[in-house]
Amino acid sequence: MAIEHSSRRAASSFIFFTLALDSMAMGMVAPVGPQLIQTIGRLDTATTASLFGLFTSIFALAQFLCAPAQGLLSDRLGRRPIVLSSNLGLGIDFLIMAIAPSLAWLFVGRTVSGIFAGSASAAYAYLVDVSPPEKRATNFSLAGAAAVLGMAAGPAVGGVLGTFNLRAPFWAAAGLCLINFLYGLFVLPESLPPERRGSLSWAKLNPIGALWALIRDYPALLRIGTAVALLTVVGQTVSVIIVLYTTTRYRWTSADVGVLLMVFGLASTGVQVAGVPYLVRKSGEWATMVIGIGLQITGMILIGMATTGLGCWLGFVVVVLGAVGGPAWQALMSRTVSQSDVGRLTGAMTSISAIACIVGPWLFANFFAAVLRGGGTYFPLGSPFYLCAALTTAGLAIAASSFRRPGVIHPAKVGGQQPAP
Repeated sequence: MAIEHSSRRAASSFIFFTLALDSMAMGMVAPVGPQLIQTIGRLDTATTASLFGLFTSIFALAQFLCAPAQGLLSDRLGRRPIVLSSNLGLGIDFLIMAIAPSLAWLFVGRTVSGIFAGSASAAYAYLVDVSPPEKRATNFSLAGAAAVLGMAAGPAVGGVLGTFNLRAPFWAAAGLCLINFLYGLFVLPESLPPERRGSLSWAKLNPIGALWALIRDYPALLRIGTAVALLTVVGQTVSVIIVLYTTTRYRWTSADVGVLLMVFGLASTGVQVAGVPYLVRKSGEWATMVIGIGLQITGMILIGMATTGLGCWLGFVVVVLGAVGGPAWQALMSRTVSQSDVGRLTGAMTSISAIACIVGPWLFANFFAAVLRGGGTYFPLGSPFYLCAALTTAGLAIAASSFRRPGVIHPAKVGGQQPAP
């Protein structure tokens, strides 16, 4: 049975808010996490930094292990139970971290957070279910805007609440998630009818099995997965090295960097909401993707070349304009599989992104350290951003060739089903 228009709007709003909460879950920890670890463990600064690195990586690892199961279960059981259980689980997780009496319990909470943050795969699959093909790019832009708003608001909210009490951000996040869960019980209908649900194979519930099974059914997705990995590595890298980079090259303070990140997040949201519908209507999804990612490449080159803080800001302005590429990319990717496999697709791609989140920051942090040790003799200070531009160019080339012609990707075998129109 089709979802009524009013119910569809309420459900979509709930999905957007859920995605924003997932993003805030990552961002709110950043300003208070190290201090909380140091306080609970009574540690010195060096040990605290080491443990906070592990605290960050364990989130991505848990997401990598569990995201395919979230997507596959949403294809089999429906989107509603997976999305709602995520909100409930995140709420309980934040309560665990808010009252954690030891570092062990704090790490348990962070692990649970990574497990339930993988529900983004089910959330995006829900949007595919309730959105006609011509509206998917627009809805993905709104979803992306919600996630970016969460990323921008998370550190700010966590920092302000943390000035009163280090555990206050976790109490606030728990309350928001649990309230959202209760609200979803009333406004979120099921979007996937029983007749369109896929089969459940336990062999596919592990991340490697899920990736392999999806690529076996859709061999062309190997190329798309490679592009996802490249673009995700770049996205994570910028957020990790930007503080060290700007303080070293431009002598910025932490406040300067905070202003940049806040403006970057809010501006990206505005560009996605306002720019994606217009560009898709005028140029189509493929051209919008190419234009957006092309602008991001240009912006990163400008950042690497910038010798002043003003030049760096200019480069970030161009990167912000390139935010239009993401939603168009997601809309194109959603057409590559049958509707019963959309959850598998988003879950697998979330796992690939999680791997990139583990490997990318470590790789680029060490590369930037080598640049600094060389004093710019072997590599210029802007080299990390030049490398980002190169990897993004490779990702764009792969994505553009994969999506160039409608219908270019077909399933090898999915029980006779064809890709969603």
